[in-house]
Parts: sequence; structure tokens; C-alpha cells
Amino acid sequence: MFLPIVHKFLLLCYNFSMERKNKLRKQKLKSYTKQLNSNNFDVDNELEIEENSCLIECNVGKPETIFSVFDTAKNRSISTDFNNYLMEQAEIIPMEYDITLKMHVQKDFSEAQENQVKTAIKNHFSFQITRDKLTSNKNNFFASMMYFVGFILLLCVPFINMIETTFPLTECFLIMIWFCVWEATDMTVLNNGQLKKNQINKLRLYNAKIVFERDFENK
Repeated sequence: MFLPIVHKFLLLCYNFSMERKNKLRKQKLKSYTKQLNSNNFDVDNELEIEENSCLIECNVGKPETIFSVFDTAKNRSISTDFNNYLMEQAEIIPMEYDITLKMHVQKDFSEAQENQVKTAIKNHFSFQITRDKLTSNKNNFFASMMYFVGFILLLCVPFINMIETTFPLTECFLIMIWFCVWEATDMTVLNNGQLKKNQINKLRLYNAKIVFERDFENK
């Protein structure tokens, strides 16, 4: 008699505890959702805009910070870290804004070094855009081949159905057709879509205005 009462009491305590946790969880979720939907995280709040152009602040200091260590001429390519930083910043800038790169450099930064930096950035993104175009063309070629193979396999299905065998030939052909169509669609829609987005951001950086602010102490 005593044990069932204890069991019910413990069960009630457990249910009460779970209800309380669920209630707190829902309240927290509601609070976080409200905060996410607020203007605190609006993209315009994260941008520094001057005359319809969005600034990307770059703490450069010495010119060596920008260039790739493999670029001996120092006018062909920028470092991977600097490239990644610029691309990350460009992704969140709405398309209606131009981009201005504000380079914070040392006070003895010469005009020749300025031109060297500008040339390196333009050459780098020009090469990147060309490379993405070649990749997109390759994707389109292989996608066309996959669609063609899938179409040929589809034409073979009626003839495969005439073959009497215990092996599921028709199902295998249908799976191969699905695979070809999926791979082709993945290359043309997903991969090329991302490449196109990257190309546009790289073009925006290629066309970006570059200004220099000499506010770093010489070292």
C-alpha cells in the first residue's frame, strides 16, 4: 500500500520538474527568437557607410602583410588570410552599396607602395574571376555529359524490360539515371550558383575604391 503512494508521489515530482524545465525552455526560446528578430542584428547596423559606399577597414601596417609569400613580384597575388577577410566582409554587404577598402598603413607608406597594393588586389581578383569562369565552364561540360549519359540510359530502359532475368537490371538503370541527373543538377545549380555569387563579390572587390590612412607608427 505504501509503495504505490511513494511511486505516484515521485512520478508527480518528476512530471512537475519536467513541466517546469519545458516552460523555462519555451520562455528562453521565445526570448531568443524575439532578440534575433530585433533590429539589433540588422545588417545595416554592422556597416560603415559613406556616400553610398561601404567601408571595409583593413589594418595593414606594413605592405608585406598583404602580399602572398609566393608572389616574388609583389603585384600579382594577395595573402590567403587577406583574401578570406575581404571575401567574408563582401558577403554581408548588400549589393546596392559599392565597396571602399580603407587601408590603415604605416606613416612612411610611399605612393609607390600604394600603387603596388592597388595593382596586387586588382590582379589577384582578376585571376580569381578568370579561374572561377574556367571552373564553371568545366562544370557545364561535365553536367552536359552526365545529362547525355542519363538520356541514353533512359532510352535503354524499354529494351532492358524485354530481357528476362532475375537480376534487377531495370532498377539498376533507373538508379544510374537518377545518379546522372543528380550529379549534373548539383554541378549546374548548386556549384555554379555558388561560383556565380563568389564571382560577383570578387568583381565588387576588383572594382573597389582603395584609400590609405597613415595612422600606424613605423616599426
